Amino acid sequence: MLFRSVRVLHESGGKRTVVSHFNKATKGRIVRALLEDGADPRTPTALADALRRLGWFVVVGDPTPKGTQLDVVVTEV
Repeated sequence: MLFRSVRVLHESGGKRTVVSHFNKATKGRIVRALLEDGADPRTPTALADALRRLGWFVVVGDPTPKGTQLDVVVTEV
């Protein structure tokens, strides 16, 4: 199973928008958390499970021929 991409979304007032400016910083925190944890996810589902275990809110999209979209939803950027 392939990863299509990981998006970072900001949720405020029940509305989710794509994070642009803090996208790299948030992804850096995600990667750091995974490395410090020793996680080695090999599938989108395993990545989502690892992130959830580490306290992130993750939404897994439906698999497509191009891969699976993972959305990491944050309330603070």
